[in-house]
Amino acid sequence: MRYRLFATLVLLLSTSAAWADPLGTWEISMDGPGGTMVNHLTIRKEGDAHFATMANSQGEAEIGEIQVDGDHIEFVFSRAIGTQTMTMSYQCDVDGDILTGQVTTARGTLPFTGVRQ
Repeated sequence: MRYRLFATLVLLLSTSAAWADPLGTWEISMDGPGGTMVNHLTIRKEGDAHFATMANSQGEAEIGEIQVDGDHIEFVFSRAIGTQTMTMSYQCDVDGDILTGQVTTARGTLPFTGVRQ
């Protein structure tokens, strides 16, 4: 009985330790048609929910609540560019201080990488 309890605790602790902590600021880089684009994604936690902001040379915008499931992150972000609004769907995974994923827009999908700042 003690062995089972010990084995269960070890399994639970090792599983929870495998989940990556997404909190903090990430410098995200992606190569697009106009060259390399750099954004800064800041993820914070309020209660049980995660929220984020995105900043670049054009300013900072609130993304709002994002979905975090273990080391996987998903969110949709819309930004006004000139007279148009571009909607971007992000999906990414955290591995320590590295973030990898893709962003999908009406124009297609681009891979990106990020580094925790």
